[in-house]
Amino acid sequence: MNKAVVSVSVITANYNNGDYLDDFINSINNSSILPEEMIIINDGSTDDSLTILEKYSSLSYLKIIAFPENKGFCNALNAGIECAKGKYIMRIDPDDIALPSRIEKQYKFLEKNHDIDVLGSNTTYFHNNTGKEIITSNFPLNHDQIKQKFYSGEHGVQHPSTMIRSSVMKKYKYDQDNFRAEDYEIFAKMINDGCKFANIKEPLTKMRVHSKSVSINI
Repeated sequence: MNKAVVSVSVITANYNNGDYLDDFINSINNSSILPEEMIIINDGSTDDSLTILEKYSSLSYLKIIAFPENKGFCNALNAGIECAKGKYIMRIDPDDIALPSRIEKQYKFLEKNHDIDVLGSNTTYFHNNTGKEIITSNFPLNHDQIKQKFYSGEHGVQHPSTMIRSSVMKKYKYDQDNFRAEDYEIFAKMINDGCKFANIKEPLTKMRVHSKSVSINI
């Protein structure tokens, strides 16, 4: 049975995450509904990432942007966002796994709640070597609570869990000079400009904890 396709652009920047790309791509392909496009920016990877990505060339919604050399995570994301065609932009990293209902639940939420510009969810962290779940996040759900988190210098949403209206996302750019804090900066700007945020209580993404991941810091 053919799955429904919705106007979502999945944007993923990849640098040397070849070990995880099969899991990542299969998680999108196994979603209850499919995105209009999945744009993977291969940011000058020196591993076998590009070879692995080319295995999936038969996926009609997969678009690969291949940088010949590494330009940086933020610059790669900006390139993907610039060419995204979907009504919504979904952020997720190539070492993470989207749960089957993520696209559908976030898409339907934003279709019903026209005042929300940025929608995140909780996430479950799991250990790469064992697959064991470590912890599930507990982000605030409503805008005022999320706003307060940012004003306190904390994260109110988990960056790779978000789905954002393209009309909003395309007004902003990630700053490579602020790599590692690029998500806080861009979301804080959105908050300051009056954009509305929300989180879904349910964890909809599994975030892999490994030696090179940001989430290792937990």
